[in-house]
Amino acid sequence: MGEEQSENLELEADEKKKTVLYYADFSQEFDYYYSNVFSGEKLNLIDDFLDHYEYFGLSNWKGKISCSWKVPTAYPDWESREAFAKQYNLWHVHIGLPNWQSYPNIPFKTSNQVLHFQKINHFEIKLLTLSTHNPMDLPTLENILDEE
Repeated sequence: MGEEQSENLELEADEKKKTVLYYADFSQEFDYYYSNVFSGEKLNLIDDFLDHYEYFGLSNWKGKISCSWKVPTAYPDWESREAFAKQYNLWHVHIGLPNWQSYPNIPFKTSNQVLHFQKINHFEIKLLTLSTHNPMDLPTLENILDEE
Protein backbone atom coordinates (compact mmCIF):
# COMPACT_ATOMS: atom_id res chain seq x y z
CA MET A 1 0.00 0.00 0.00
CA GLY A 2 2.80 2.44 0.83
CA GLU A 3 4.52 1.74 -2.51
CA GLU A 4 1.26 2.36 -4.36
CA GLN A 5 0.76 5.70 -2.58
CA SER A 6 4.32 6.70 -3.41
CA GLU A 7 3.76 5.95 -7.10
CA ASN A 8 0.53 7.97 -7.07
CA LEU A 9 2.29 10.97 -5.51
CA GLU A 10 5.04 10.76 -8.13
CA LEU A 11 2.43 10.65 -10.92
CA GLU A 12 0.62 13.66 -9.44
CA ALA A 13 3.91 15.59 -9.24
CA ASP A 14 4.70 14.68 -12.86
CA GLU A 15 1.24 15.83 -13.97
CA LYS A 16 1.66 19.15 -12.17
CA LYS A 17 5.03 19.69 -13.87
CA LYS A 18 3.37 19.12 -17.23
CA THR A 19 0.68 21.73 -16.58
CA VAL A 20 3.03 24.46 -15.28
CA LEU A 21 4.04 26.41 -18.35
CA TYR A 22 5.90 29.31 -16.81
CA TYR A 23 8.75 29.43 -14.31
CA ALA A 24 9.59 32.04 -11.67
CA ASP A 25 12.99 32.13 -10.00
CA PHE A 26 14.02 34.24 -6.99
CA SER A 27 17.10 36.41 -6.63
CA GLN A 28 19.12 35.60 -3.51
CA GLU A 29 17.87 38.75 -1.82
CA PHE A 30 14.24 38.08 -2.70
CA ASP A 31 14.57 34.47 -1.55
CA TYR A 32 15.88 35.67 1.83
CA TYR A 33 12.99 38.10 2.31
CA TYR A 34 10.44 35.55 1.08
CA SER A 35 11.75 32.87 3.46
CA ASN A 36 12.50 35.02 6.51
CA VAL A 37 11.00 38.50 6.50
CA PHE A 38 7.76 38.97 4.58
CA SER A 39 4.52 38.83 6.57
CA GLY A 40 1.87 36.22 5.91
CA GLU A 41 -0.24 38.81 4.05
CA LYS A 42 2.64 39.69 1.70
CA LEU A 43 3.44 36.03 1.12
CA ASN A 44 -0.20 35.28 0.27
CA LEU A 45 -0.33 38.10 -2.29
CA ILE A 46 3.02 37.12 -3.81
CA ASP A 47 1.89 33.48 -3.94
CA ASP A 48 -1.38 34.53 -5.64
CA PHE A 49 0.67 36.16 -8.38
CA LEU A 50 3.07 33.20 -8.62
CA ASP A 51 0.20 30.70 -8.86
CA HIS A 52 -1.33 32.74 -11.67
CA TYR A 53 2.01 33.18 -13.43
CA GLU A 54 2.87 29.46 -13.44
CA TYR A 55 -0.23 28.64 -15.48
CA PHE A 56 -1.03 31.81 -17.42
CA GLY A 57 2.21 33.74 -17.62
CA LEU A 58 1.85 37.50 -17.56
CA SER A 59 -1.55 37.37 -19.30
CA ASN A 60 -4.80 38.32 -17.60
CA TRP A 61 -3.42 39.05 -14.12
CA LYS A 62 -5.86 41.23 -12.17
CA GLY A 63 -3.13 43.78 -11.41
CA LYS A 64 -1.28 46.04 -13.78
CA ILE A 65 1.96 44.66 -15.21
CA SER A 66 4.33 47.12 -16.81
CA CYS A 67 7.87 47.46 -18.05
CA SER A 68 9.89 49.56 -15.62
CA TRP A 69 11.53 51.73 -18.27
CA LYS A 70 8.43 53.90 -18.54
CA VAL A 71 9.94 56.35 -16.05
CA PRO A 72 8.21 59.68 -15.44
CA THR A 73 10.30 62.53 -16.82
CA ALA A 74 9.79 64.32 -13.47
CA TYR A 75 12.37 61.95 -11.96
CA PRO A 76 15.68 63.87 -12.12
CA ASP A 77 17.53 60.72 -13.24
CA TRP A 78 14.81 59.35 -15.51
CA GLU A 79 17.13 58.75 -18.47
CA SER A 80 19.58 56.60 -16.50
CA ARG A 81 16.70 54.70 -14.84
CA GLU A 82 15.15 54.09 -18.24
CA ALA A 83 18.43 52.82 -19.71
CA PHE A 84 19.09 50.56 -16.68
CA ALA A 85 15.58 49.06 -16.76
CA LYS A 86 15.83 48.39 -20.50
CA GLN A 87 19.31 46.88 -20.22
CA TYR A 88 18.16 44.34 -17.63
CA ASN A 89 14.57 43.93 -18.93
CA LEU A 90 13.03 45.05 -15.63
CA TRP A 91 9.29 44.92 -15.09
CA HIS A 92 6.91 45.35 -12.17
CA VAL A 93 3.52 43.97 -11.20
CA HIS A 94 0.91 45.33 -8.82
CA ILE A 95 -0.03 42.62 -6.30
CA GLY A 96 -2.57 44.35 -4.04
CA LEU A 97 -0.40 45.75 -1.25
CA PRO A 98 -1.63 47.28 0.95
CA ASN A 99 -4.91 46.95 -1.00
CA TRP A 100 -6.29 46.89 -4.53
CA GLN A 101 -7.42 50.08 -6.23
CA SER A 102 -9.89 49.94 -9.12
CA TYR A 103 -10.79 52.63 -11.62
CA PRO A 104 -13.76 52.89 -13.98
CA ASN A 105 -13.08 51.70 -17.55
CA ILE A 106 -9.62 50.32 -16.67
CA PRO A 107 -9.35 46.52 -16.97
CA PHE A 108 -6.72 46.05 -14.26
CA LYS A 109 -6.16 47.01 -10.64
CA THR A 110 -3.25 48.89 -9.10
CA SER A 111 -1.69 49.06 -5.65
CA ASN A 112 0.87 51.19 -3.84
CA GLN A 113 3.45 48.40 -3.70
CA VAL A 114 4.79 46.43 -6.64
CA LEU A 115 6.83 43.31 -7.15
CA HIS A 116 9.89 43.90 -9.36
CA PHE A 117 11.05 41.18 -11.69
CA GLN A 118 13.41 40.59 -14.55
CA LYS A 119 11.84 39.09 -17.63
CA ILE A 120 14.33 36.41 -18.68
CA ASN A 121 12.27 35.25 -21.66
CA HIS A 122 8.63 34.61 -22.54
CA PHE A 123 8.43 31.66 -20.11
CA GLU A 124 10.65 32.74 -17.21
CA ILE A 125 10.94 35.62 -14.75
CA LYS A 126 13.20 36.31 -11.78
CA LEU A 127 11.62 38.02 -8.76
CA LEU A 128 13.90 40.75 -7.41
CA THR A 129 12.34 43.11 -4.86
CA LEU A 130 9.14 44.50 -3.43
CA SER A 131 8.81 48.29 -3.14
CA THR A 132 6.50 51.26 -3.43
CA HIS A 133 5.28 52.22 -6.88
CA ASN A 134 5.79 55.94 -6.53
CA PRO A 135 8.47 56.88 -6.00
CA MET A 136 9.84 53.69 -7.48
CA ASP A 137 13.27 52.39 -6.63
CA LEU A 138 14.57 49.91 -9.16
CA PRO A 139 16.34 46.76 -8.00
CA THR A 140 20.10 47.11 -7.59
CA LEU A 141 22.59 45.63 -10.02
CA GLU A 142 23.87 43.40 -7.20
CA ASN A 143 20.36 42.02 -6.71
CA ILE A 144 19.86 41.40 -10.42
CA LEU A 145 23.21 39.65 -10.80
CA ASP A 146 22.95 37.93 -7.38
CA GLU A 147 26.20 39.45 -6.15
CA GLU A 148 26.88 40.28 -2.53
